[in-house]
Amino acid sequence: MNSELIGIAGVAALIGLTPGTVKVMRAHGDLPEPDVVVDGRTILWREATIMEWDRVRTKRYDNRKQQQQ
Repeated sequence: MNSELIGIAGVAALIGLTPGTVKVMRAHGDLPEPDVVVDGRTILWREATIMEWDRVRTKRYDNRKQQQQ
C-alpha cells in the first residue's frame, strides 16, 4: 500500500479532477480528513487514503446510477 503523502494538487491528479474542484470538495466536507496537517494549514493525505475514499465514492455513484435505470 502506498503511503506517499500528497496535497490538493496530488489528490486532483490521482482522481482526475482539477485542484479547484478538490478545494471546493474540501470546503464542503466531501473529502476524508487529512492524514497529516503541517503548521496548522498544509493538509496532506496518504495516497492510499484517497484511493480507498475514491473507490468507495465511485462505487456509491455507480450504485445510484444503476438504481435510476
